[in-house]
Amino acid sequence: VKGEKKVKAAGRPSGGKVRHKRQALQDMARPLKQWLYKHRDNPYPTKTEKILLSAAFSGCRPPS
Repeated sequence: VKGEKKVKAAGRPSGGKVRHKRQALQDMARPLKQWLYKHRDNPYPTKTEKILLSAAFSGCRPPS
């Protein structure tokens, strides 16, 4: 109908944004899942591993 504007549902992002967000979350979780798979017999990280995993999850480099 001419003159009417389409209104998005309140609080729902468009489909492209949802896909992008989901992919970003999967990319962030990938290093954690890989570590867990490698250490499935003892899934308790050392302090050093915790620092490295947190750096990988946050997307930044660990301090040198």
